[in-house]
Amino acid sequence: MFSEPQFSLFENVIVATHDRAKRYLNGQEGTVLGRANSDDGEIWLYSVSLKSQRCVWSFFQEELQSTGSYSDPDEFFDGSSVRVQVDSEGRGTAIGDADSSQ
Repeated sequence: MFSEPQFSLFENVIVATHDRAKRYLNGQEGTVLGRANSDDGEIWLYSVSLKSQRCVWSFFQEELQSTGSYSDPDEFFDGSSVRVQVDSEGRGTAIGDADSSQ
């Protein structure tokens, strides 16, 4: 059975993990930029941009707590995009200027 995600995109969260490799991140605030769940639908993973780290980390749902606030998407995305051409082998290559009128 598929579970519902606990956090929304652009929701602000605080790291609260028991993972020894990531414990030093506890208490740091970040913003959810992506999420995916497992094939069986039970496990959610989140891509979180940590303010103090200026990079994106992956966390399990149980490693995060909501602050109850949200960030503006414009803080993270400027509206630009990349065009990708995929070959017959399934490999992608960036092509052209996505902002030009091709």
